[in-house]
Amino acid sequence: MTTPFIFNSPPSIRFGDGLLNEIGPILSSDDHNSAFVVTDAGMMATGIVSKLITSLEGAGIRTGLYSDVVADPPERVVHAAVDSARVSKAKVIVGIGGGSSLDIAKLVALLVPGHQALRD
Repeated sequence: MTTPFIFNSPPSIRFGDGLLNEIGPILSSDDHNSAFVVTDAGMMATGIVSKLITSLEGAGIRTGLYSDVVADPPERVVHAAVDSARVSKAKVIVGIGGGSSLDIAKLVALLVPGHQALRD
């Protein structure tokens, strides 16, 4: 017997030059006023994350940040990111970077509401 579940895909995926500058206006047009960014030190060093945060804040979106994602992250990284996201009270999670950052961002979005534990 299978466990029932619901799978929702994003309504749109956007890709292209310059779109990072548009993320703030995109989110604010959907009435989002807070976002939590999940990334790693390598992305922080590129300046790309600061452009993202500038776009968000320029659109009036309050931001939180977790930038301690590492490759093949242990559970402590997941828990630390979730705790930080809960403190920020953000309504939107934005992952930027490689696979580990995106995986942690997805877990943060799933776990922040507190309906299930990581082990589940």
